[in-house]
Amino acid sequence: MAAKTPDKPAEKPNHITLVPNARGSFLHIFKPRKAPGSEKMNYQASYLLHKVRDAATIATIRGILSAIAKEQFAGKIPAKVCLQEANLKDYDGYDDEHLVLSTSGGDRPSVVDQRKNPITEEDNLIYSGDYINGYVRFYGWTHPTGGKGISAETKAVQLVRQGERFGAAPVDAQEVFSEVPTSPEDI
Repeated sequence: MAAKTPDKPAEKPNHITLVPNARGSFLHIFKPRKAPGSEKMNYQASYLLHKVRDAATIATIRGILSAIAKEQFAGKIPAKVCLQEANLKDYDGYDDEHLVLSTSGGDRPSVVDQRKNPITEEDNLIYSGDYINGYVRFYGWTHPTGGKGISAETKAVQLVRQGERFGAAPVDAQEVFSEVPTSPEDI
């Protein structure tokens, strides 16, 4: 008589999706940083999604949010959710035509260029304002004092194309300074 094998525990659904060709914002994908009001260091990325052009991606994300709400919150999407109207914040590119998907996580995402070659921070090839693909995982959470929510974390980023940089561009020291005398008699 064959031994009975125990029932396998039900696997949790894998709530991961590709967020294609979105405008990257607040890209802290090489070094973790503290979010306002938090002591925890996280890697962060936000994706600006155009309500018309990215409608299919938005529908996929909303479907994932609904699935998580059904699994964990009796079908009700909590108030704290990673997808919001972009116009709630006063930043470059955040307007009535966009939603913003905010992600944060403790693991550094892998970052590649268009040909899937690794990109490092020192390469200075990717910055906020560029168009990127993101591989994003969604998850629900409950905290004793923080309530309930659905968050997301970026697992991987691919540069699609350069975009107009958000915020202040870096200053080129070669352009803003004149040569300075280096010998004591010239000073």
